[in-house]
Amino acid sequence: MDIKLFKNMWFLSLKGSFAIIFGILVLLLPDLTLLKLVSYFGIVAIISGLFILYITVAHRKEIRKKNWWLMEGIFDVIIGLSVWLVPDISKHVFIIILSVWIIITGDIQIFNSFQIRLNFSSWWILLINGSASLFLGTALLLFSFKGPWAVIVMMGIFVFMLGISSVILSYSQKNPSVD
Repeated sequence: MDIKLFKNMWFLSLKGSFAIIFGILVLLLPDLTLLKLVSYFGIVAIISGLFILYITVAHRKEIRKKNWWLMEGIFDVIIGLSVWLVPDISKHVFIIILSVWIIITGDIQIFNSFQIRLNFSSWWILLINGSASLFLGTALLLFSFKGPWAVIVMMGIFVFMLGISSVILSYSQKNPSVD
């Protein structure tokens, strides 16, 4: 039976817009201090997680397999609060936190894409984004020794890519549904 995933996909478009703006800022202003970058990342992760949690809870009756959506939202908020509230400590482990966040988010997106694939024609966008996230998160973790500029560029690319795929996904189907 087809069940609507979300009545409105506006939240995904808004989340994507925030991510696109952040990604562009990171790529255009790579000289931002790492501390400011950590704080901005925390805010973006919190907003992303809150949007996911709000929609999942607001539409809990329409979404059968909501545990993975809830887990992604909670994880985003926890990571965002962690780096935003304690940026001085976070900046020392920021690359590791960022890499792990990207990898786990990619895993969850891949899992969610397979959960919705039978009834959501644009499921592959989530799959591609999750796969790219796994690749980028792993590369970031493995090549973090290349210096802070490389990390900043990789982060900007990831967040920009996440934003683009979120906006595309939000406009790709008028009546999205899940199993």
